[in-house]
Amino acid sequence: MIPLTYWLMAAMLTPLLGALVISRLDKLPDYREAVTLVTASILFSINVYLFNHLDAASSAQFTIAEPIEGLAISFVLNQFGLMFALIASGLWIATSIYAIGYMRAHHEKNQTRFFTLFAVAIAGVMAVAFSENSCWHTRSQTWWSQIYPDIDGYLHIVLFARHDLGVLPS
Repeated sequence: MIPLTYWLMAAMLTPLLGALVISRLDKLPDYREAVTLVTASILFSINVYLFNHLDAASSAQFTIAEPIEGLAISFVLNQFGLMFALIASGLWIATSIYAIGYMRAHHEKNQTRFFTLFAVAIAGVMAVAFSENSCWHTRSQTWWSQIYPDIDGYLHIVLFARHDLGVLPS
């Protein structure tokens, strides 16, 4: 049996591998779209597998690096992150089906670039879903954000740093 940590890594690397293959299929749109749907289905299947084995998830975590003391790039499997990953990977399938029809019907340019960057974005979503440093995983987070609209309707994202962790002076 493959350890859950490897499945967790696979959930984040599968869209990147799919993006690499999709980017090479510019002249073969049928294969490009098939790879998009197969990659999305594989990712959803991985997340369903993780969901079915969530009870043993206490050991499903890994750290890539710790560039700053106390700020590690690490990932963990938990219920909320997995729910987020399941929804996102399921929506990737539905969105890809819609996008394939829409982009073909409108003869959009740069379809390969779109599907490649969509896969890269999903990889980022998986990384956020399983990030150990996200706001739903820890109370001692260093950074959090607030999104608010201004008078013109633009959204602004403001990052706040906690002063009790030594990021800002007291």
